[in-house]
Order: sequence, then C-alpha cells, then structure tokens
Amino acid sequence: MLTTLQLVILLAAYGPVDFTDVVRNHVSNNSLTIDASNGVFGDPWYGTQKSLVIIYQYGDSKPIVATAPEGSKITIVPAEENHQPWNPPSVGELSILGAAYGLADVTTKVTSQIQQNRLSFTSNNPTLADGWFGVYKTFVMAYQYYPGRIMTVIGKENENIFVSFAPELRIFKAAYGLKDVTDIVKSIVQKQGSTRLDVQVENNVFGDSWYGTQKSLVVVYQYGDGVPQVAFQREHGQMAIAFSPKLQVLEATYGLKDVTEILNQLVQKQGGMGLDLHVNYKFFNDQDIGSKRSLMVFYQYEDSAPQASMECDDQLLSIRYADPTKYSPMSEYTKLEVMGAVYGLEDVTKKVQGKVTDNQLILSPHNQVFGDSWYGVQKTLVIVYRCGQGAPGLVIQKEVYDVNLNSVNITCSQ
Repeated sequence: MLTTLQLVILLAAYGPVDFTDVVRNHVSNNSLTIDASNGVFGDPWYGTQKSLVIIYQYGDSKPIVATAPEGSKITIVPAEENHQPWNPPSVGELSILGAAYGLADVTTKVTSQIQQNRLSFTSNNPTLADGWFGVYKTFVMAYQYYPGRIMTVIGKENENIFVSFAPELRIFKAAYGLKDVTDIVKSIVQKQGSTRLDVQVENNVFGDSWYGTQKSLVVVYQYGDGVPQVAFQREHGQMAIAFSPKLQVLEATYGLKDVTEILNQLVQKQGGMGLDLHVNYKFFNDQDIGSKRSLMVFYQYEDSAPQASMECDDQLLSIRYADPTKYSPMSEYTKLEVMGAVYGLEDVTKKVQGKVTDNQLILSPHNQVFGDSWYGVQKTLVIVYRCGQGAPGLVIQKEVYDVNLNSVNITCSQ
C-alpha cells in the first residue's frame, strides 16, 4: 500500500531560492535522496550558511517538512510515518501545508498566526523561535486557499510575511532590455502559483539582449478585473508583484476633530490593508466626555473609487477591501489604448497617453520628453498598447539623442 501513494514535492528551497523543479527531477522509485550542497544547487546566497527545505506529500497524506543544513542531505522514503492521514480544510480556507524557519518546522506556529483567513507577521526569532542559533535564516512556506493552487513564500529572516486571497495575476507584456520576455515572466508566475511574481532581474534568467548596457525589466500586468499597472526594476534588483491593495484614509473626523493622521497610523500598524476600530473618545483623547460623537472616514484603496464609512461612539468600524475598479478594454476596434509605459526607471503611462492623437502615437524616446530617471544610462522606452479589444502589443525603443527623431509610431486603423 505504501508504494502506491505517489511522492509529490510541493516546494523545495535552497537558501532563499526556489529549486522545486531541480528536486523533483531527483525523485526516483517514489523516493528521494539529495545533498544540501552548492554542488547540486549552485550558491544562491554567497557567504551565508544555507538550509535545504523540502515540503512533500505522499498521495493525500499529511504534508511533511524536511530540512537539512548545508553539507548534509535529505532522504525521503515511503515509510509508515510519511503516510499520516490528513483532513483537508473547508473550501476557501487558508491552509498552511508546511513552513520552515531555518532548520525548524514552524507549520503549527505559522498556522496559529492566521486571523480572518489571512496571515500577517514577521519571520523573526521572537515570532518563530531561534531554531538555528547564530545563522541568518530563511523562511519557506507552502500554502493554499483550499482547494486552489498551491502557492509559496520564500524569504529571509526579519522579512514581513503577508498572505491574503488574491485574484489571478495576468501578465500582458514584459520586456528586459531590448527583448520581449513575456513568455518567461508568465512561466515564472505560473510556477509561483499564478497570483504573484518574485524574481531576481538577471541575464541568466532573461538573457542578455543588450550586451554591455545596464538593463531593466518592465512588466505590465493586471489583477482580476482591475486596471492595468506597470512594474519595473533595474538589472540585479529584485522584482516583486503581489496583490496588496493599500488603504489610505483621505479625510477623517471624530466630532469636530480632524483624526486623519491618527487613523492612517493605525492602518499601518494593522498591516496597511484594512482598519478595525472600536470608536470611543479615549482612543482619540477627546476630553468632551458627555457628548456622543460619530467617526466619519473617507478612504480609498489605490485605484478604486473613494468611499465613505461612518460609525457612532461605542460601535466597531471595520473597513475591508472589496471589489477593485473594474477595467474594460476600449470597445472601438480602432481605439488606441496605452496600457502602460516606462522610460528608464519611471512610469510614464500618463505622459504617453497624453500624446495619443486621433488613435495615433508619435513621439521620441528622449530625456526632453520624459526627463532623465536613470542618469548616465542609455534607457529604453517600453510601451504596451492595444487597439480596442485586440491582443496587447509591445514596443521597445532605445533612448535617442535627437529629440526630433520620432522613432515611436503606433497607429490603430481598420
């Protein structure tokens, strides 16, 4: 019976890097033996002692966490202890399949941090205990909103960990230097659970399309039905895209008192995405004890429309993220829409949108047009566009030194 249950590697990390595919390729006869060494994985964290973490499962048995310090090994065989029964969670429930901090299995500790079906904590010794004294550790976790995709988090000690249900991340287009790397980015997103992107911007990931020039990665993306957004990062940097709509309190009054700054500080303390407050005069240090007051809050979630909420004294005010601004492509086939644009290290989407005339875009990728966001580096202008509801298009142009050279010419026509 034991050998009939398939060994499934849910997640494997060596240091702060995902090596799940490498470890899966080492599985043989439903078993695994693999060294935690640079000889197998390379050295993804130079100068730091690393750990190998593998989160695995036999069939529908309980997921298990295995760890080993650099220089040791992990062996997994279909033994009885690897086939413990597992009761799946309720549909839609956040489930921590496995988590490791350094060499310690912290699945139970992380599970205890779940509140309102989400996670928000810091991966540090006070929270998770120091299971590997004197070593700068990594935090590795596999989780799912059952029975959805299995997603992963890999970070370093003292990083903030936030997990909340996220819609699917859609990549419209991506460019690295002069190269269209859309398919590469889409593949990375899929491997990471289709809701986020976390990648080191390096030539060995995307290829060197512009030898001798420092490059940037530009990504135009969308969450669910939200508006398209742009992200960019220079070579050797870390690009991270995650669904984390931030709450901003625009204006807030308690009685006649302006409490905007007080509430914004409270939002940050509570993780930046929501607000819970028992409304009372003591919190706002209001000395007028005998009067009943109300708290009025005008707020906004990033690209969503501003909203208002009000509660009276002794009531609970709770603000949560609801539906984002809905985005609809242009209905007219010939309508030119600029979905995102980056020049060097600056988001110039609105500037480029303002250059569209009669469904045509003609402009020069020049500092006089966009400013110099990356001094001393020859930049690229990356534009993602589409005509009506057609497929997104991608334009990549080098910076020119003659402002009269209009090297960008996009036209939508029947």
